[in-house]
Amino acid sequence: MSRWKDYLNRTVQEMHIKAEKAGIIDQPSRTGDNREDILADFLKSHLPKSLSVYKGGKVFNLQGHESKEMDVLITNDISINFLEDMHMFTNVESLASAISVKSSLIKASLYDSLANIASIPQLSDDVLQLYPPANEQLGNFKEHFPSSLVFAYSGTSAITTYRNVLEFYKERRSIPYNRYPSAIIVNGQYTMVFVRNEKVMTNGQKVPANNYYLDILNSDDKGSALAIMLTVICSYISYMPYMTIPIGGYFDSEFGLP
Repeated sequence: MSRWKDYLNRTVQEMHIKAEKAGIIDQPSRTGDNREDILADFLKSHLPKSLSVYKGGKVFNLQGHESKEMDVLITNDISINFLEDMHMFTNVESLASAISVKSSLIKASLYDSLANIASIPQLSDDVLQLYPPANEQLGNFKEHFPSSLVFAYSGTSAITTYRNVLEFYKERRSIPYNRYPSAIIVNGQYTMVFVRNEKVMTNGQKVPANNYYLDILNSDDKGSALAIMLTVICSYISYMPYMTIPIGGYFDSEFGLP
């Protein structure tokens, strides 16, 4: 086993132990902010410095649409943010990723997570711009970013969660694919990764476009869930050198600035 793989496998176990000590798994109603703290601390220790991690916040766009309260927001360092008492209120063009964090992923908490993520407003072409050579990729960027994830410390069985996800979106067909979470993770147990284009997985399973691939983790692969999370979030960074976010439009609409 490689050092990197062993490290992430051990980190999964450490997060589980911290969650048990905080009562997150056994007594989720008494956890307070602990569940967000554990995940936020992991992200702060591993994400590049060009991204910042905040617990709690909302997201807005140029059209005045505002998201529901999000558990963890990850923002870039090239645009404006409105931070008060470490609670973030940011324009969607500044957002790299949003994470819904749950103690236990039962049907009710899953639905809450998916609804919160669906509430993230869309990017505005009048604000976000990509300049050459990435400008032709703006459509692809908007399909994938800001990314979103669901992370839980425990949950119902993998099959039950999978079926609940399918049921949620079957009843809400108006939700665009770019507001489906990139991955749904139950720590150390299973992952569901959203596949945008038809793909044959390493185990030979064919996953149709715009569907979730369910992977039940064995003891040697528990860390893959954290690897997926870091990969999803960090994939945003490759666009940042080509990104410009003129935020004057936000102020023009309210203050009539020249």
